[in-house]
Amino acid sequence: MNNEEPVSSPAPYKPKFQGLKPLIFSLIPLLCLLLASEVILRAFDFRYSDTPALMLSYPERVSGGRFSHVLEENQISVFLKDKYQSWIPIPSFENKYGLEKPVGVTRIGTLGCSCTQGCSDTTLSYPTHMEEILNSEFPRSYQVLNAGVGSYSSFQGLQRLKYALLKYKPDIVTIYFGWNDHWVANLPDNQIRMKAAWEVGLINFLERFRTYQAYHLAITRLKEKFKRAKKAGEPPTLRVSQEDYAKNLNAMIDLCQANGIRPVLMTAPYDPSQLAPSQIFPFPAETLIRTHRDYNSIVRQVGAVRQVPVIDLEAVFTHLEQRRPLAYFSDGTHFTPVGCRLVAGLIVQRLQELGLVKSSPQHAAS
Repeated sequence: MNNEEPVSSPAPYKPKFQGLKPLIFSLIPLLCLLLASEVILRAFDFRYSDTPALMLSYPERVSGGRFSHVLEENQISVFLKDKYQSWIPIPSFENKYGLEKPVGVTRIGTLGCSCTQGCSDTTLSYPTHMEEILNSEFPRSYQVLNAGVGSYSSFQGLQRLKYALLKYKPDIVTIYFGWNDHWVANLPDNQIRMKAAWEVGLINFLERFRTYQAYHLAITRLKEKFKRAKKAGEPPTLRVSQEDYAKNLNAMIDLCQANGIRPVLMTAPYDPSQLAPSQIFPFPAETLIRTHRDYNSIVRQVGAVRQVPVIDLEAVFTHLEQRRPLAYFSDGTHFTPVGCRLVAGLIVQRLQELGLVKSSPQHAAS
């Protein structure tokens, strides 16, 4: 009698990851499709990035060279989003000036949007010209910190002042907003949810791909169409309401005064003949002009109530256009090189009249 147990035959060998092969091969056509769409979109130079929540690279959105000043560093410039849903240009004043203010130097911070960040068809800005004018009269006595950022509203400007500019201890801060505040948006700036660091990093990565940009554009258009149908007859949602605009200006004044800084408000000038409806304000030019004037009026009202100086550039440029029409604006809002130099001179002159910066004997005599 044989008591030996029967020997079972070994299990057939199964290659490792055998079950993943169908999945891998099914993904290949999808990857090829994505690659093809990426190549085609890049060939047609398709770009899209909305604001303010998902903005990645402002220079890419205006690749026509109008804002070529932001491409000085080897033609590369990226706007990094931070936890306050602001985007910081690289390079910026943070790369130019140290935190410690040199002895005997007066620092002027210039808060604003793209109108402050730079001027059309030039690598210069009105803050650059301001520094040149002041130091030509009083060498090495002034530093003008350009804190303007393209597409900023007063909401982001308040964050820029609070978390970036204050630590550089400016003596004076000029405040120039208004345009981006009254652009149409899906949500007001102050209601946009703050994203975690990993979310911001993921968005920054995905927005490098044109296929993602196209997908995001399609989704955005569908959302806009749905909301327009839902809100038919209702007034449009603006990035910053008039009430919130006044609150933001007051908050900036409070921050400046609490830190021993002299705030100076400015109205935003324009050329009405160049303004037209657009995606960010799809209404007649007359409505845009009326809306913008309302926001400039808020600047004057806040300045009067708070007893803060207001440089009324709107009034000055309106008078100049009537007397001697020149190409001060490239698109109705942004300054040409001529307008850029002019506005710098006007600001310096007004600061001298207010006694906030030194005035040369020649200027005092005149």
